[in-house]
Amino acid sequence: MKKTVLSIYHGKKGKQRSPITFHFPEPDPRGSVHIGKLSDAGKGWQTRSLSAAGIGRLFCYRQYTVTQPATFITEPSEPAICLRIHVGKGAAFGYQEEKTRLQLDFMDNRIFWQGDRITENRLMEDEHTLVELYVRPECLSHLADRKAVMDIIDQSLTERNGPIDQYVFSGSGELDSFLWNMLEEIDTKSTSVERFHYLCDCLLLMCLGEKVEVEPRPDTEEEELSEEDSAGDRRYEPSPSEQEILSELEGKDRNGLLGELHTLRAETDRLKQTVRRERELGKEVKGVAEAISRLPHEKLGKEYMKAAYLLAGWHKSKKIPAKNRKILKQAIVSSCESAFALRSPAMEEMDFYVEWSGRPYISAPMGADIMTDLLSLFLPPGAPKLTPMDETLRSGNLLLEQIREAFGFKSMSEIKGETAQDRPKEVVELYQRLMDHFCDTLDLGKEGEILRSDIVRELDAAYQQNDLLTLLQIEAENLAGDPDYIGRQDDERLRWLIVGLRSDRDNYRVMLEEMEESPAYHELQRFHRLGDDMEKFRRHLERDLKKMIPVSDEFSSLLVDITEHPSAGKAMMLAESLLASRLEE
Repeated sequence: MKKTVLSIYHGKKGKQRSPITFHFPEPDPRGSVHIGKLSDAGKGWQTRSLSAAGIGRLFCYRQYTVTQPATFITEPSEPAICLRIHVGKGAAFGYQEEKTRLQLDFMDNRIFWQGDRITENRLMEDEHTLVELYVRPECLSHLADRKAVMDIIDQSLTERNGPIDQYVFSGSGELDSFLWNMLEEIDTKSTSVERFHYLCDCLLLMCLGEKVEVEPRPDTEEEELSEEDSAGDRRYEPSPSEQEILSELEGKDRNGLLGELHTLRAETDRLKQTVRRERELGKEVKGVAEAISRLPHEKLGKEYMKAAYLLAGWHKSKKIPAKNRKILKQAIVSSCESAFALRSPAMEEMDFYVEWSGRPYISAPMGADIMTDLLSLFLPPGAPKLTPMDETLRSGNLLLEQIREAFGFKSMSEIKGETAQDRPKEVVELYQRLMDHFCDTLDLGKEGEILRSDIVRELDAAYQQNDLLTLLQIEAENLAGDPDYIGRQDDERLRWLIVGLRSDRDNYRVMLEEMEESPAYHELQRFHRLGDDMEKFRRHLERDLKKMIPVSDEFSSLLVDITEHPSAGKAMMLAESLLASRLEE
């Protein structure tokens, strides 16, 4: 399963945040980066921003117009390294939890390990420009021979965050020129994930003071052709992995290609069915487990929160030496986390946790069906019914296309005014062939408008993104089983169908591995270990609960004793036992 894209929350301090956060999957390594453009405004300030998200990397460009002092906060969705370039007169910057703020020069450039900490940026009246690059530490391992990079990666392994002023660098004309070119390329052209990662590396190395010869886009020479020569004749550029498969298949004759195509279709269909069956079984098993354990877990979760509130009271007591208050604070946070693992927290409990931990509460990932139901609540009347996601890239793209249609949003290619002449010839031809095949799935609405089916929405989304692989996968699963259709395809077309099927097959293999190894599927894994016997699974859960009940009762009695006969010593014993039990988990 794909990781969710690295993202940030950015907004005016004190502004009400939406209670709902959407986490979208990272882009396909063979595809283009995710682009976002936003504008926001409030009393005395306006912002415009451009962002680009790759795999483990997020680039943000933001312009501020500030007419009265304003403070903005930035919170990464996960621990990340931050490269930051700020231009503007009158600004202060620092971690939200710390009282001190760095007073920034007109041009301020720095790199630091931010982790998951929230930063505050105080801006005075002026025009301000901010460039930020957020990167997962592991995504810089190939640059670890640079001391600054290695130091920050080492920090990420042992520290929650690093000092903001550890690595400060100077600007240069070369850096300014590169930044403008990078912005123009991201904003006006379809930038591949591979190219985006290369540009991010160039930016980081330039900021570290290295001389970097930036390679031009692979398609620069093609773009310089005259419109007359190039119109309608753009070709799809295979990714390195796609080219490797194509080269491997060059040595196969037609019978060999047909044989592999048949084998791949059968294997991919079998994997899809297995994934769907396992997902449905996982829901059933999880429902059984929750029905058996809900009440005991609810009771123990409440006891853990009682312990957290009890220790919070002792933390304020003068009877507790200052050196012991750190232990109490750790135990309070640990007790909250134990409670939240057993049942969903109430809003005031989340606020309590944030107060003591200094970090936001991150809930368990929302199930795809729950996410779809939640999104459906915000759709306007007459919007298409959302199709539940199944954790594949295709289902995520379909959902985004349905949302785009519901609210009348234009795709990025529509905003840019791209036409068929701007697209690879292979994408256009396959899209048209598939549209001809699926045109009978279109319908007319009450006012004569065309109503799209989900398969047509998928085709449109893939076409807008120049996503040849998705088009190939739709072709393979719907048409490759027809001997007459396959008989009309030349060997080159057969090779491309195999490329699409191998990608589809590999995606489903990864999903199955996730189900076999991820903690998110621990109940399903336990069910399989018990021989796929539901009654045996029930009995196993019930035995575990019976073992837990005496421990839970003893814990409740301990809390009653500390409440009725309070002492600092008992509070410290409780704190230490809570921390010890977490270490044993």
